[in-house]
Amino acid sequence: MPERHAPMLMRLAILFALTDLQTNIDARNIDSVMAWIEFATISTQYFFVSAAEEAKMPAVLDLSNRALAFLESYGKATLKEISSNCFNRLVSKNQLDACLDHLLNTTPPKISVTLVERVLDSPSSSSRFYEVV
Repeated sequence: MPERHAPMLMRLAILFALTDLQTNIDARNIDSVMAWIEFATISTQYFFVSAAEEAKMPAVLDLSNRALAFLESYGKATLKEISSNCFNRLVSKNQLDACLDHLLNTTPPKISVTLVERVLDSPSSSSRFYEVV
C-alpha cells in the first residue's frame, strides 16, 4: 500500500473532482484523498501488523535513523561495518536486519544494496554494500 500512495492519490483526486462535477482537481479534493489514504494505511497496519511488531517499531525507527546518519557520513558500508562502526556490535542481527529492511522498504527507499560477487579463486563469499540513495 505505501508504495502506491502517489498514483492512488492522483486517481482518487480525479474521481473526487468528477464526483463534484469539476474538471480540475483542487486542494479540497487532495485533502479528502489524503484522509482516505491515511485511513487505509492505518487500517492496513491494524489488520496486518501484530501488537508485538508494533511495539518494536520505535526501536527500529531509532536504529534506522542512526544507520542512515552513519551511511550518510561513511558512504558505502557492509553489514559488518555497520554493526561494528555504527552500533559497536551492541545490536543483534535481527534488530540490524529489521532496521535495514525498514530503510529499504520505505517509499522511496532511503538506502540501496549493491551485491559484489566474489573473485573466482577467493574463499570469501559475495559482499553486500549498503549506501544512501
